[in-house]
Amino acid sequence: MASNDKPNARARATPTPASRRGMARPHLAFGYGRHVCIAQWLARAELQVALATLFTRLPGLRLAGPVEEAVEFAPPTKDIGITKMKVVW
Repeated sequence: MASNDKPNARARATPTPASRRGMARPHLAFGYGRHVCIAQWLARAELQVALATLFTRLPGLRLAGPVEEAVEFAPPTKDIGITKMKVVW
């Protein structure tokens, strides 16, 4: 979990490094700099395997309607992200 208990601790913004520019939705899920999660690459690899397996076993898996209706997000102040996702297969 990102260490963001004091989000306003810095007086000025830190520029975004080249490796993070162009990301569709930048976030703090794995932290950054000296607070970065040391297991982020393992977590990403596990997620790739899990999703590949899920879509292989359920090839017809899709959202049950438009994103606005099928997916519920937690408030931006929480570190949860998606709270509900309605799917059909």
